[in-house]
Amino acid sequence: MKSVDNIALICDKMVLPEFIKFDACMISDENKMLRKGGGKDGFDNACIYIACRLKNIPRTFADFANTGNCRKLDVTKKYNKIMQNNYAYKVDVQNPLIFVDQLVSRCNVSAKTIKDTRDAFLNKSDLCSMVGQNPMIRAGAILYFYAHENNDPITQRDMAYASDLAEVSIRNNYKKYKHIIHRKMFSKEDTLDTEIYGMKKPVDSVYARF
Repeated sequence: MKSVDNIALICDKMVLPEFIKFDACMISDENKMLRKGGGKDGFDNACIYIACRLKNIPRTFADFANTGNCRKLDVTKKYNKIMQNNYAYKVDVQNPLIFVDQLVSRCNVSAKTIKDTRDAFLNKSDLCSMVGQNPMIRAGAILYFYAHENNDPITQRDMAYASDLAEVSIRNNYKKYKHIIHRKMFSKEDTLDTEIYGMKKPVDSVYARF
């Protein structure tokens, strides 16, 4: 199947707009030498993924792997090759808040959990950036953290299924964010005690409780 026809088929399956289909075809034509050999489906999916990223449409590699009948690894490899071959594509870092909206629609979480998660990304962006290797993992782990804090009836397996990630990814990054938040809270308590009582504590005392 030709690249143009395959791209059109995948875009129709994913209900993507016409301008994404057009941009993906242009990207495919500019990098057609990379389509030769194995992984042609991965190449076509990678072109659509880049077009989505350029237009800030939230999609993940897993979305394309599930729809395009190829492995996630194939899409990732072709994406890296295209980006290395053409430096003109300026792909911005995706905002995890976009993926939070997707996860909320798939999970049974309270309004307080949604508010706490949004506030975390808006007011604690420096802490949130320490969690996860991609925006979806970050969104899933931090949303699960606040769902657990607010006693929402959701498990790590539910969150992993909603975010299309491995359960171990949610668990590890949830623990990491929990450790960061608690360490920050203890650090503020020690600073407050020092200001009130005039005590000078060594830096290591902040982490003495762990």
